[in-house]
Amino acid sequence: MRGYYGIMTGLAMSVALAHGAWAQTPTPAKGSILAGVKTAHVVTATSIFMPGLSASTKRVEDYFNDIGSLQADFTQTVTGDTQPSTGTFYWRKPGKFLWLYKTPAAQKIVSTGSAVYFIDDRQQATQLPMDAGVARLFNAKKLNLSQQGLRATDTKENGRMFSVTFAVEKKIAAGENSGLAKLTLTFTKLAGGRMYLSQMDAVDTLSTTTRVEFKNVSENVTLVNKLFEYTPGVYDQRN
Repeated sequence: MRGYYGIMTGLAMSVALAHGAWAQTPTPAKGSILAGVKTAHVVTATSIFMPGLSASTKRVEDYFNDIGSLQADFTQTVTGDTQPSTGTFYWRKPGKFLWLYKTPAAQKIVSTGSAVYFIDDRQQATQLPMDAGVARLFNAKKLNLSQQGLRATDTKENGRMFSVTFAVEKKIAAGENSGLAKLTLTFTKLAGGRMYLSQMDAVDTLSTTTRVEFKNVSENVTLVNKLFEYTPGVYDQRN
């Protein structure tokens, strides 16, 4: 079960316990990050060469804040699992996203803009907190990483990649959100100062890593409302 919403790290344990079981989940696959970008966010030359963690944090915030929508294929792997999950991710501001899992089972995580739901392959749904795990990156109207409880601890960069690792501040990320311990965002750099989000690694408090690799990334595309619609009649984990 956790393999289908491990990307919402910090929720996997509570939802699995609510349903009474863990399902078989995927092992991290080694492999290069795939490209296939149709349009990519442009980072200015001045921001590319700004040193330090505060500058790296601003580059990440600028990337998320400058995009209106995004669509990408993804592959998700989880520590200790034997099979990856694949599907398509859709994100449209403000606060709407859809993780549409296609293999090994048809499941989804959808944010309608006012609530987040996990719907399994039997169409059973569970309501999840709006700001848990990586949902905080996609539900913020204007992303401020420190306000989301994320503090940069490390940054790396070479000619092809730029990455920033964030620790989760427990004083901010309380309750269900405290399951996320560390988050690394990796961007692939392209010609002309462009870059795109190509990988996310989320580590929970049990040291389980969920990795999501993106390919065929398209930014600022038209995404219809129907993608993000869901009428609840659900088990609510918060009660």
